[in-house]
Amino acid sequence: MINNSNPIKMKIIVFAQIYPWVTQTFTFNEILGWRQHNIDVDVLSIKRPSEKWRQALTRDMLNEIDGTIYLSDVKAMTFLRSLKIVFIHPIISIYTLYAVMRGSYLKKPSLRSRIVPLLVWFRAVSILSVVERGNYEWLHAEFADEMSTLAWIISKYFKTPYSFRSHSSANPQMIKEKIEDAKLILTISQYDKNQLVAISPESNHKIIVRYLGVDIDKLNECNNKIHVRESLILCVGRLSKPKGHSVLLAACDILAKKGVEFRCLLVGDGPLENVIRDEIKKRHLEQYVQLEGYKNQHDAISLMAKSMIFCLPCIMDENGNIDGIPIVLMEAMALGKACISTRLSGIPELIEDNVNGLLAPPNDVQGVAERLEMCLKNPSLRERLGNAAKGTVQSKFNLRDQSKKCTELLNRFRGR
Repeated sequence: MINNSNPIKMKIIVFAQIYPWVTQTFTFNEILGWRQHNIDVDVLSIKRPSEKWRQALTRDMLNEIDGTIYLSDVKAMTFLRSLKIVFIHPIISIYTLYAVMRGSYLKKPSLRSRIVPLLVWFRAVSILSVVERGNYEWLHAEFADEMSTLAWIISKYFKTPYSFRSHSSANPQMIKEKIEDAKLILTISQYDKNQLVAISPESNHKIIVRYLGVDIDKLNECNNKIHVRESLILCVGRLSKPKGHSVLLAACDILAKKGVEFRCLLVGDGPLENVIRDEIKKRHLEQYVQLEGYKNQHDAISLMAKSMIFCLPCIMDENGNIDGIPIVLMEAMALGKACISTRLSGIPELIEDNVNGLLAPPNDVQGVAERLEMCLKNPSLRERLGNAAKGTVQSKFNLRDQSKKCTELLNRFRGR
């Protein structure tokens, strides 16, 4: 029997789409945390970070590149050895290929959603010998869609247990099969767990909520050196529909027309950059709202520390895409900021309305505007919310504590 108080070192491989990646620092932090708690972790990434985005990676993240296995590095002989495994196990090969071609979805899939699983299957079988040579005792995937499908396929060949972390994916393929075959499923919120349990009620016992977390000590170092700018509203996030920038701009328009003094910075880039820029001009908000573009984590945290209010009014887009519990909200709360967001997905598990932040219904422009004005004009409210926010992150979303809990879970389920 395994002694969980001092477990034998566990060797696992984590599958990622791009690693390390600037918008998914939670994956990097989780892997780092596991290594610090007696788990030997290798990472296999489908893509490398591009030269452009390498400049935005921290030094610690750049150090990960040399030790990461990339699909593009798989040599011809390695690929041929993988094909040999495919031919040795024809039933498994046919079964897994048929499963991804059949591709059950919860909702009607797009054409891309029909094609991508086939690509995932070819990627999975091309790295079989890499996984075999690594002699891993556990497979893990980030997200419930492509990477967990890849882990599911490989687990069929080697009978290796696998887990995945679910991030409230909109329409993952084969989700019921992957839940039922996984040894463990980590979810980022109770909201996300409820969605998965509804799909497979009998899997409730192995679907475990383990929140992501932030490095509080590092954030405090930054916060202690910076003075707050008056009336500064900050929004950090990819310029995409689920972040709710359109709601924030409409709320800023209301504030400007009422003569409220403020300045709003939007940090990030993405597909809606030109749309947002045009909307700022259309609403004549140039003197109030500024697009800052992408900032690396250090610079974004510095801006958070300088801000008076952090606002991320998340919404659901037309395809059902939503944020789980945004890490940037945790970071802003850890810095003691008054945060405003929406009652969507797992966000109410982080922010309790009028206790450690303020929540509005999704797409409620007037509600967001009212909450922004309340915070701008009420220093005692900002202080109360900010102090409570720091306590929440310290107790429930501390990276060190969450990493320890995750490694304990992996070792517990490993022993079953």
